[in-house]
Amino acid sequence: MASAPSASRFATPACSAPSAATRQRSVDYGTEDPFRVYDEGFVEAMEAGSADFTAHSWPGAHEGGYWNEHWPDYQRFYVKALAHCG
Repeated sequence: MASAPSASRFATPACSAPSAATRQRSVDYGTEDPFRVYDEGFVEAMEAGSADFTAHSWPGAHEGGYWNEHWPDYQRFYVKALAHCG
């Protein structure tokens, strides 16, 4: 079972409003994801533009197993990042 990405790997929500220079950009996708071709195109475009970002390909597809394993990480990230909003 692959370990979940750390919260720092997720893109920063807009409410946090960091400057464009400090905003983290990342993309995670599955090796069997039906959207993989688009994720790889995004990665190529980011690399061509010398963007500062991270990309990681996880085993599996865009399916329930991934989400069931990673939901707690996504929720912790968004709860913390959006706590001061509203």
